[in-house]
Amino acid sequence: MSDLAYLYNNKHGLCTAWSVLITEAAEEKLAPASIRRFRFADAGKHRLAFDESGVLVDSAPKTVVQLVGGGSVSCGEFEYTVSSLEAENPGLRYTVK
Repeated sequence: MSDLAYLYNNKHGLCTAWSVLITEAAEEKLAPASIRRFRFADAGKHRLAFDESGVLVDSAPKTVVQLVGGGSVSCGEFEYTVSSLEAENPGLRYTVK
């Protein structure tokens, strides 16, 4: 975490730092690693994380988003489209309206 301090203190890489911070806390405090496995996605200039149950960790929408495999979820100006939440072949993209 100390390696990320420069990023979020200088407002660069906030999305990366946020995703790592939240997912580490969730995996450490809420569930053993064998149950909850977050994957990180890079959408070009933006990073986020999600797990097989569809829990999304994204600094942009500033709210909890529950993804649904094979569908789209709108959250404010963001729309997330999920083709798969499977561990071996996840598929997520998002657009900003």
